[in-house]
Amino acid sequence: MASLAGGFAVTGALYGAGLKQQRETKKEAQARREATPAERIAILEQTRSGLTAKKKVLDTKIAEIEARAIKPDG
Repeated sequence: MASLAGGFAVTGALYGAGLKQQRETKKEAQARREATPAERIAILEQTRSGLTAKKKVLDTKIAEIEARAIKPDG
């Protein structure tokens, strides 16, 4: 019986977290829609900066993997 109650608690917590995430996503979308052109540009520049940083990390990892694949075992 305790595990059933625990299961309900976990399910409820996950459902609540999902609802909170949906509310936050809606608020962020509304803020983006209401943003001035200058604010939109700033948001896009931040997004671009983050994506560029992720790309550098992935490019480095790909180069390392390719180098290991080319290197003969020995």
